[in-house]
Amino acid sequence: MLESLKAFGDVARLRSETCDKGMREYSKKRKELSETLRQRDFAAKQAEEDRKQKEQKKNKLRKEQEQELKQEKEQEEAAARPLAVGAHALAPQDGSAPEGKLSSFLIISCKTSYHTLHV
Repeated sequence: MLESLKAFGDVARLRSETCDKGMREYSKKRKELSETLRQRDFAAKQAEEDRKQKEQKKNKLRKEQEQELKQEKEQEEAAARPLAVGAHALAPQDGSAPEGKLSSFLIISCKTSYHTLHV
């Protein structure tokens, strides 16, 4: 009976060592798998961020080009458009008429003051 218990103890120890070895291998594989998945997720996120940055740069460049075209078009239209009425010459700031003529401001103000005085 003592020998049978000794043999049983040896088998139990061998089984314990085998289980321990198997658990260590399982833990190692699980860590490797976890690390691989983490790296894959990181690479996917990095690729997505790179794609978004490229798209943002592309949109920014497109908007700048559209803005430049719009400004060029406005400048061309402004150059092609005739001056507004009354903007053909500079009016003197003192109200005097250029080249000896009465300015429209003086005529209007004279008419207004005449009507104000005679009414």
